[in-house]
Amino acid sequence: MWAKSIHILKPTSPPFFVGPSLGFRQENYRERRERSFSVCSDNTVTNGINVILHNVIGKKGSGKGQFRNATSVSHVSSGSIIVTDIINCRVTLFHGSGRVISELQTGQGSEPWATAVLPNGKFVVSLQKPGCLAIFSPNGESCKQIASHLFVKPSGVATDRKGRIVVSDVNLDAVYIVDEEGMVVEKLGQEPDVPITFEEPRHVNVTSRDKILVCDSGKHCVYVFDSDGKFMHSFGSYGQDSGQFRFPYGITSDIEENIYVADYYNNRVSMFTICGEFVGHILTPCMKLKRPQGLDIRDGMTDSVLYVSHGEMKAHEVVAFKVITGSKNGLRTDVEVMI
Repeated sequence: MWAKSIHILKPTSPPFFVGPSLGFRQENYRERRERSFSVCSDNTVTNGINVILHNVIGKKGSGKGQFRNATSVSHVSSGSIIVTDIINCRVTLFHGSGRVISELQTGQGSEPWATAVLPNGKFVVSLQKPGCLAIFSPNGESCKQIASHLFVKPSGVATDRKGRIVVSDVNLDAVYIVDEEGMVVEKLGQEPDVPITFEEPRHVNVTSRDKILVCDSGKHCVYVFDSDGKFMHSFGSYGQDSGQFRFPYGITSDIEENIYVADYYNNRVSMFTICGEFVGHILTPCMKLKRPQGLDIRDGMTDSVLYVSHGEMKAHEVVAFKVITGSKNGLRTDVEVMI
């Protein structure tokens, strides 16, 4: 169970802080200026993109607020994030500042891969060893396990506004839409005129308009489906050029349906339009980004926050960058980016 009772889907409630800020570092203004640099990008950006390091959450380890392999990051509400650690077998809820709110143990050897939140406030966690989805209450109490008959090694998980759950399975090379009882609503890629064969679909995302995004690591591309699971288009191929991937992992989208992809072996996070048009590399190796995995975004009225877990071969931290970029109307806008 969660260490404390929380109701995360009530943004009007004040954040609840528990314990010290663990693994958190806050840089002062001078340090941020010294570490400010331009994004390395092959494309031309109208007003340039400048990135300033903001903070770091977590570090390598098994202690409270630490990670051994953070495979997934999910924004919950009011800046709070959930980090799923497959090796520590737990899900940790952080305040946006990096303070640990609560931790949920998923069971020894359960290997949780990703976490998403349903509209009713319940948590959905994909457990690779039992081969099922675990449903938890907003307070972290175990409710049930579902779809054990369906999955072998579930990985990516996302939810839509109807309460449906999108799940990928890296062993079955399949992507399903299921309901909260684990019943299959749709299996993606089964259209006879455009059959799709997935190859290690690691992460999934549902956009603000309920389009479904599948990040296929084995085929080094992204598939886009409509809300009913009908194929629309795909983009990406193997390589290091702009618009290409080398084993993409995490994927997310913003309110305008721009797509962000964590490119694992290229050590970068790239941005695309919903049509698959390459926009730019938002985070790059020159920013000391290493093997990005989990990815999610928080949209705000004046800025956004992009969360990425990374670190050598296994992700052991979430780092914050502030990105200053030119907007479409020529004004400068601030976007806070967390990796």
